[in-house]
Amino acid sequence: MASSGRFPRNVYTWPMKSDGTYREDGRDVLKGATIQETMSGRWTMEGARMILRQEGQPFAFDGVVTGGTYSGTLYFNGRAISRFCAAKGDEAPDACSTGTKVAMTSM
Repeated sequence: MASSGRFPRNVYTWPMKSDGTYREDGRDVLKGATIQETMSGRWTMEGARMILRQEGQPFAFDGVVTGGTYSGTLYFNGRAISRFCAAKGDEAPDACSTGTKVAMTSM
């Protein structure tokens, strides 16, 4: 999946494996430069709800998968800090939809 980060020129990719693990890379699309070291984590899915938790970091992505889109809320130490959206494939979505909202009571 590819996600358009808070800054539109930054794109993050999450290659996901069927064993419940993923890696995260980030790049500046204008410069083609890497913007972070590769991170890794684990993902779980129940129905349409998917949660990605980064290893060694207090970040968690909690969202809903609808078709080829994954959108929801980014948490830091259990506190909502941002919305996110991602699209299946190599291209980041043009804009996040105002569709499904995700709320989480505890992490």
